[in-house]
Amino acid sequence: MNRSRIRDRYQDRQARANRGGVLIEDPNTGQRYEVPGGSNYYWRAGPGNDFIGTETSSPDLPIHWLQKMKTID
Repeated sequence: MNRSRIRDRYQDRQARANRGGVLIEDPNTGQRYEVPGGSNYYWRAGPGNDFIGTETSSPDLPIHWLQKMKTID
């Protein structure tokens, strides 16, 4: 059972990588989203499902507009 779970997680990660996606999680709600990859940090902009990816931990927008997301591997 453990082996099957590991294999499934690996296949999910490979499928996301082939699509160019990254799995992120809202630390407050635990809800997960797939977003385009290529950034080091991901932020939710406003109350909707608009996400911003940045290379640095401090984005150019006012921080009160953004919520930092957690990257899941």
